[in-house]
Amino acid sequence: MTSIVLFCRPGFEKECGAEIQEKAAWNEMYGYLELKKNQGLVFFHLHVTEHGEALMNKLPLNRLIFSRQWFITVTEKIDLPDYNRVEAITEALGNDWQYSDLRMEMADDNDGKSLSKFCRKLS
Repeated sequence: MTSIVLFCRPGFEKECGAEIQEKAAWNEMYGYLELKKNQGLVFFHLHVTEHGEALMNKLPLNRLIFSRQWFITVTEKIDLPDYNRVEAITEALGNDWQYSDLRMEMADDNDGKSLSKFCRKLS
């Protein structure tokens, strides 16, 4: 299952989720929402894997009011251990893909800011 992860202002998760769900439905692409209340994070889980990339190609980010950033997931959410996180990430990604870029993104809240040091080290 493909998911689109959207960042928004904390407290606007419902509006962000409703917006992406509506725009997807206009393009006959459907899924369900997972909202992280007051964390500025929305997961839109699409029922058809190919629809994630297709929706992002059809709908420019600047046409969304509530979303600040978005990306498609290539793996399920993983729990990272306290040590050797790079190995856990590379195992989760597997060998099926070829990667050319690593981008570290975090939510715009206190929890996200606390991850920034880790993200700088990882990238």
